[in-house]
Amino acid sequence: MKCWMTAAGMALSLAVASRASAHVTIFVDHHDDKPLESALQLQSIVPLWAINGFLYKPDQVDYITFTASKGDMFNGFTVDPNKNGAKEFSPNFALIGPGLPAPTDKVPFLVPNGNGAQIFTTPAARDFSDEQFGYGALLAGPENQVSLPADGRYYVAVYDPNGKLGHYILSVGQSEDETLINNIQQFTIPKFGDVNGDGQVDAEDTKLLLQYAVGKVELSSRQRFAADVSPVGDASSQLSPGDGVIDAADASRLLRRAVGLATEDTWPF
Repeated sequence: MKCWMTAAGMALSLAVASRASAHVTIFVDHHDDKPLESALQLQSIVPLWAINGFLYKPDQVDYITFTASKGDMFNGFTVDPNKNGAKEFSPNFALIGPGLPAPTDKVPFLVPNGNGAQIFTTPAARDFSDEQFGYGALLAGPENQVSLPADGRYYVAVYDPNGKLGHYILSVGQSEDETLINNIQQFTIPKFGDVNGDGQVDAEDTKLLLQYAVGKVELSSRQRFAADVSPVGDASSQLSPGDGVIDAADASRLLRRAVGLATEDTWPF
C-alpha cells in the first residue's frame, strides 16, 4: 500500500497504492498575473510533496516549478477528496520543460519558448481509498514517472480540461526524508477553522468567511482548506470534513464554535 503518514504534524495519512511514504503538505495559490513567474517553487523533487490546490474558475491553471538535472526521476499523480462533484472532477496535469516533446495541439497551459510538455490524464473512473487523508474517502489517479531529459527549470501545470471545479492534491516526489527540505516548519497544516491564520478560532474568522461567501474577498488555498468546516460528517477522523463548498453553513458552524455554543461538536484540531 502506498501510504501518506503523519510527519511531525505536517503530513496527513493516505493509502492509495503499494508502498509506504511520508508526504509534506504545501498549498499552491492561483495567479492570473505572470503565472509562470509566480509559480509555487519546490526546493527539490526528491522529498514527497502533497500539493493542495483549488480550481475555482473553469479556465484556471495552477503552476508549480522546480529545477532538476538530466536523469532525475519525476513522480506524480493526483488525489481528490471525495466531496461535492468529486466524481466529475478529474484534473489533468502537465510536465513542462527542456527536452520534452513540443505539443502537437493547442494546450490550455503556457509552454515557455524552447520547452516541451507531457500531459498526464486523470481518468474519471478512479479507485476509492477508504483510509484517511484528512478528507474522508479519496479518488486516486494513476502514478506517472518520467526520467527528465535535460538540466533546467521545469513546471507542472494543473487544470481540468472540462472546466470542472474542485480541491485537488498533486503528489510530487520520491523520498520520505524530510531532512532534505529547508525550514520544514513553514509547511504546517492550517488549524481547522482558523481562516485568518492568527492561531485562534474566533469571530474574526467568521467575518472573513462571510465576506468570502458574498464575494467581497478572496481566500488563499490554505484559507479555503481551513474554512470548509461544514457539514460535520465524521469529524472525529477527518481533519477537514467539509463538502467542498464554502458558504453560510460553514460560517454558522464556525460562529457556534467561536462563541462557545458548539461544545458538543467534535473539532478535529
